[in-house]
Amino acid sequence: ADGFQSLQQILKERSQEWPAGSLIVLISPQKGSSMMQMFQQMSLLQMKPCHIWIHAQGEQVFGTQGVEQMSKPEDYIKAIRSQGYMGYEVSQLSDLPNLLGGAKRYA
Repeated sequence: ADGFQSLQQILKERSQEWPAGSLIVLISPQKGSSMMQMFQQMSLLQMKPCHIWIHAQGEQVFGTQGVEQMSKPEDYIKAIRSQGYMGYEVSQLSDLPNLLGGAKRYA
């Protein structure tokens, strides 16, 4: 959702509408412990979270606590995956089809 409510508020209000086993894709520049907590909540509700983390290379990323300095971008994705969640890093929109396996290259 793109709006004025936090992800936590949306999850709290709408999670009962989504059946167990639903794949929930979060497309967001947010990262860190607040996002990991969201994934844990979704797992407890038997949902399957996936984070498409959008960021510009070499820039700071906005988290819920303000601006967080990035370590290596892949560290955050590794942390997500180590917990059993799906996560993808996208620094530009043109990377998305290839990242998700949908890009077709013709000679």
